[in-house]
Formats: sequence, structure tokens, C-alpha cells
Amino acid sequence: MSFHYLLRVIEMCQSKVFLEENGVEKKLMDDCVFLKVENGKVYIQDILNNKKVLKAEISHINFLNHKIYLKPL
Repeated sequence: MSFHYLLRVIEMCQSKVFLEENGVEKKLMDDCVFLKVENGKVYIQDILNNKKVLKAEISHINFLNHKIYLKPL
């Protein structure tokens, strides 16, 4: 298995996370590999272990384009 193949497989599992507010999309994170919704908060983490916690809920997810859209609470 080649290194480039492994990179492609890893890349396929990552998503961009956006916050939708007043009709405007704001990118919060590239390369998100973890998302958890709990008690009115969304916990996200990227491949470099950078973490964010937001008072939000999931609006929708586009699996084909690897995009997650949140809306604030």
C-alpha cells in the first residue's frame, strides 16, 4: 500500500465545519475528524487535535462534499 493511497484514505474521512448565522457561513474548522453533540453543545476536533466547543446544533451534513453545518442556539 502506497503512502499516497493512505493519505487519500485519511483525507476522505475529514470534513469542514461551518457555522450558519443570519444567512452567512463561517468556516470554523478544516479537517474535522471528531464531532459530538451533548447537552446543547457541539464538540469538534481536527486531525491536529485542535478542539472547539460551541453552543450549537447540527443544521445539516453534506456527506458527499465532507461539510458539516451548525446553527447557534
